[in-house]
Amino acid sequence: MVRIKFICLLILCVFSRILLIASTTVCLHSFEDPTSIVTRVSLPGKRRISRQPANLSLHIHVHYDESVIKVREFEDIRKNILNVAVDFWQRALSLRHPRTYSHLVLDRRCVGGQTRLQAMNHRPLTVCMNGCPDITTCGPIRIPNDHLNRCRFISNGSYVLSGPQGRGLLDTDFVLYISSLPTNRCETSKVLGYAAHCQTASHTDRPIAGYINFCPNVLKHESSDRVRSLFIAKHELLHALGFSSSLFAMYRDENNQPLTPRDPNTQLPSLGWSQISSNSVYQWSNRVVRTVQRRWLSAYGNHTKLAHIVVTPTVLRVARAFFDCPTLDGVELEDQDEAGVFLTHWEKRLLENELMTATYTNSYRISPITLAMMEDTGWYRANYAMSHDFSWGRGLGCSFAMSSCLEYMLEQKRLHSSIDPFCQQIQPPPDEADRIGVQVSCTPDGVSYGFCNLVTHSKPLPPEFVYFVRSTTSSFSPTNVELGGGDLTGRQALDNVGGKIALANYCPYYQEIEWERRQDEPAINTHCHATDNFKEPKFNFKLERFTHDAVCVQHGPGWRLSNGQQAYALPVEGAGCYTVSVLFYS
Repeated sequence: MVRIKFICLLILCVFSRILLIASTTVCLHSFEDPTSIVTRVSLPGKRRISRQPANLSLHIHVHYDESVIKVREFEDIRKNILNVAVDFWQRALSLRHPRTYSHLVLDRRCVGGQTRLQAMNHRPLTVCMNGCPDITTCGPIRIPNDHLNRCRFISNGSYVLSGPQGRGLLDTDFVLYISSLPTNRCETSKVLGYAAHCQTASHTDRPIAGYINFCPNVLKHESSDRVRSLFIAKHELLHALGFSSSLFAMYRDENNQPLTPRDPNTQLPSLGWSQISSNSVYQWSNRVVRTVQRRWLSAYGNHTKLAHIVVTPTVLRVARAFFDCPTLDGVELEDQDEAGVFLTHWEKRLLENELMTATYTNSYRISPITLAMMEDTGWYRANYAMSHDFSWGRGLGCSFAMSSCLEYMLEQKRLHSSIDPFCQQIQPPPDEADRIGVQVSCTPDGVSYGFCNLVTHSKPLPPEFVYFVRSTTSSFSPTNVELGGGDLTGRQALDNVGGKIALANYCPYYQEIEWERRQDEPAINTHCHATDNFKEPKFNFKLERFTHDAVCVQHGPGWRLSNGQQAYALPVEGAGCYTVSVLFYS
């Protein structure tokens, strides 16, 4: 989790300092060693002919490892975070193909991942070349023997079965293993947890098992922040269910035909391997993700930017309608080359507060584009009613969806229209902010407020991400910047000025604020629907209301606080959360 210490402000009544921070927890998706993922798990059974409609509901079974059961906050985590996340995806997704088995039984891992297909009873089964290890894990979590088939392996040329046969899990489509283990990943990065799939089914390649490991030290600190924890749980569970570059090569069309060619001998993708940072995944075909060249305007002129775009049919149809861009050729994946971020999340610039971008925001939403992506795995159907309130980028056209934020802002200026969801109000220096307060505005969805995260960076930005200039013929003001346009005649590019978030290609936008809190205290932020934001009257300087029906309202400048002897500026000025009544007069 990355925290940005923004400004210290003197609060009148208590004469203490608080920190305003922008909430930018980064989600680093976990990639498992390909040899540790069990593929082609045979799920026995035949499709039954029935007059009753097939039950296509997605059933997720959650198995808790002893390590997480021992955590003091376990019951709260189970009830208010994990159960809520699981229930959400069970309502948002259903199976495309009916279940053909009564019990889900997983396969054991093979030593060294060495396998081959063997025909048994007229169906291909995966058998191990060198036997099975004593323990089969899903990520760091030991899978109980009762969830596992016997080990199938070849010995002296003969097919052999060994070990106990588990009963499996009744009426289960996906088993999610939950742990809280102090792994190496927890030591090297301060993240709440990480997740991945660990087994996939034969005939469909659908993930049937996955895990989330919550890092113990961070879990104890963050469990009181339910909004953030719920974001992580929903986000990571969807990675395990299919939103992952490690599964792109496994996606199938509506007729269950692979979108990436298969090796007939192994039934696995045949295009080799793709290297993503330090991770190897099966290479997908250009029917799933393509790399295209986009013209990209910065203050220095036009550049060529490589965009990695999802081109599956439902994503294209839904995204074209959402952005109002009939010529959209695909939806961009994250292009910042960071392990666990690159190509396995949506591009932050395009879908800022979407659940499957790589950073947490207080007002996260599920977009119809993410649900379309899950339909295009070939494994699910989506309930689009679950994405009704996502608004970032809606109806903003092809310039927004396919061009740089600078080109979009310039086009809006020419049309005398708002440049929302972007902004160009640079934050003043700390001493100036102490005097005038932090200037905020409502975010585009109207249910939170934040500051324009346009800042002066300590180092120059890459030239393609420099969007702002200053006139060389007038005196320079650090709070007055202009949009560039490629022509620097009479202008100087401001190489250090840009949006705070690199994942958004340094495009500036109104970013929600979170106040630093003591350990075990609920997070206080600027999201109007977060009831934990309720303030005692003596600290509620703007008479705000934080309820499920509150909205963000802009207000004018010049508010002052007084302790009877001296007047002060509001710590945060420009917008607030309120309930609104509409009165009609005849």
